[in-house]
Amino acid sequence: MERFIQTVGTRLGVEERVVKRALGAVLCFLNKKQEQGTITKDNFETILSVMGGGTAKEWMEDERQYSSHPQQHQPITLVGLIFFLLQLFGIWTLLKGLLQKYSATFGLKLLETMEDGFQLDQLLARLGITHEQGIVLVGMLVEFIKQKLTPETVQNLLQHIPALQAFLDESKKRD
Repeated sequence: MERFIQTVGTRLGVEERVVKRALGAVLCFLNKKQEQGTITKDNFETILSVMGGGTAKEWMEDERQYSSHPQQHQPITLVGLIFFLLQLFGIWTLLKGLLQKYSATFGLKLLETMEDGFQLDQLLARLGITHEQGIVLVGMLVEFIKQKLTPETVQNLLQHIPALQAFLDESKKRD
């Protein structure tokens, strides 16, 4: 895991502590997805295990402590601002509700993927990770996880959180 962190830090041009905090942010995101029932607890625990178990939990705790200090947050991105305003005025919920009502599965999945992508992007932006760096980081993380987990587990993860697949696909385009 340490070699992975060093490789990511070198590739992104950031310190290892920032990489660890960013990985903690991604794990917090995945934990939230587990709490919402999007992925199973077993899948989340398996991911934690391959990322170092207790060490990965420490990164999550560091991220939680960091995010509890609003004065350290980075300015919101334009995309984040638009997403925030859509949520603030209830438009996002309205769109999702309409799509659910009319069984527009594809449209609903697209909105959920966008929402997850925005959330992940904002979590990383708070740490000073640019959108481009976030794409690379999440792509590298998914590739790392693919090497450690069964293909079925990875497929399940990418199927239930399509934003991860989108980050991975975009990362591959940039290689």
